[in-house]
Amino acid sequence: MKVDINLNKEVLSLKSKKVQSNGFANGGAYLVDPKVLHSLNYKNGANLSLEDDLLPNFISNGVAIYGEECKGKFIDIGLPKDYYEAKYMLPNKK
Repeated sequence: MKVDINLNKEVLSLKSKKVQSNGFANGGAYLVDPKVLHSLNYKNGANLSLEDDLLPNFISNGVAIYGEECKGKFIDIGLPKDYYEAKYMLPNKK
């Protein structure tokens, strides 16, 4: 997923990986108050995708989402080849 943020670090848009665009790659940890899910009419036990359902819905409903650009190397945990490459990217401490 590609992410566009403004100078205040607010997320402006999210684009599926299927859409080719410039922007930052989405990768991170999320803190979501359960009350927000209920306010958007999501029910307990519903099958939801964070990237395809929740985050775009939050933005379109005016829920503020913020992002931070991190410099450095990126490992995509969704790609098996990145696991192999990680041993060359990460420090080897014994």
